[in-house]
Amino acid sequence: GVDEVHTRCGDADQGLVRPGLRVGTGDGRQDLGSTGAGGFDGVHVEPVPQYAALLRADRPDELVLEAAVAELAGTRTLQVLPDTGLSTFDAALAARHQQELGFASHEVTVPALTLDQVFDAAGQAQTHWLKIDVEGAEGAVLQGWDKSRFRPWIVVVEATIPNTQTDDSARWEPLL
Repeated sequence: GVDEVHTRCGDADQGLVRPGLRVGTGDGRQDLGSTGAGGFDGVHVEPVPQYAALLRADRPDELVLEAAVAELAGTRTLQVLPDTGLSTFDAALAARHQQELGFASHEVTVPALTLDQVFDAAGQAQTHWLKIDVEGAEGAVLQGWDKSRFRPWIVVVEATIPNTQTDDSARWEPLL
């Protein structure tokens, strides 16, 4: 039931269910259980160069991929909103954050991988959990995933329009 799902997701974030894969990690410091002994074990994917560097420094024994995850491999233009955790591939969303919240932004071009490529790079026989928090690009991430090849036990996807409480899961949920 719901309580079991919450317990298992909590266990995953506490590092009790391993290994995992986090797409859109940020600097990783905001997640409980993600640092130190017994914490997160797995792969981090983070396109913001500043956050990827922090992850590599804080987690030298874990794989950190400095890239976007999208429906196709290549490059993507990222709207970086420094020090906010709100960087996005959606220029209109970045402009909204600038206008409504006063955040500055700048563009960077980042490499993009499909979720299948990330699973391949992880080299894990079994991925216990997948967490996707990509500020409006959840559908693009899920489109690059062959669910017949990779089946995490638990999938957690940010389900709201970025920086709101408005449910946005109808855009990507059918892809699960």
